Amino acid sequence: MKAEDFRAWLEFEELMDATAARILGIGSRNTLAKYKKEGAPTYIGLACAAYSAGMDEWKFNGQERATIPHSAVKAMLEGENPIKALRNAHGMSRDDLAEACGASSASIKELEDEIDRQTRSEPLLRRVANQFDVDVDIIRPRLGRNAG
Repeated sequence: MKAEDFRAWLEFEELMDATAARILGIGSRNTLAKYKKEGAPTYIGLACAAYSAGMDEWKFNGQERATIPHSAVKAMLEGENPIKALRNAHGMSRDDLAEACGASSASIKELEDEIDRQTRSEPLLRRVANQFDVDVDIIRPRLGRNAG
């Protein structure tokens, strides 16, 4: 991750150095300062993307969660919808996911295409999140992001 991208991420997320170091698992603020000047390793870039996708820590609601497959994180980093990225990483078709969640393929397509965000089905989002053992905030677009 380029230094300017790392600094932009910190600013966008409005993180203080100590908080960013804790979230990213960086041992010291000196290391964080180095990343600001020289750039950060790829795994730090992936951790930044995971945080921006809504994953604050490796625990959600006090419970351990499965890790997100590398291919899904990479796809999300490249701008792919989180539901589609997770579905592809798990080798599922849209029909497979719809059946597993008790929904129609059209409903899953709407979620993946982020159609009708204002009336999106919260229960369906929760079922999709449970299917992939992730927090629902990972698949729910955050305000100001994924706008299109």
